[in-house]
Amino acid sequence: MLEMIVVHPTYWRRGHGSTLASWGMRLTEVDNVNHGVVASKMGEKLFSSLGFEHIKYTHVEGEGDALEGIDLAVLAIWRK
Repeated sequence: MLEMIVVHPTYWRRGHGSTLASWGMRLTEVDNVNHGVVASKMGEKLFSSLGFEHIKYTHVEGEGDALEGIDLAVLAIWRK
């Protein structure tokens, strides 16, 4: 299971995130299983560009120093 993709900001926009996500996608093709992700706004752009379908948006309430919380997108690729 691929749990998280994180690329250091110094290396953003160089294709590293796409390479890691594509690797995970190839594994789901081999196993013929659906592939879903929960992504930040930046991640949503990446996964949408790789063919993931938007399912819904959700908001996670914040606490402590991050009272505003975070908005997340749920996306998936459905295997036939």
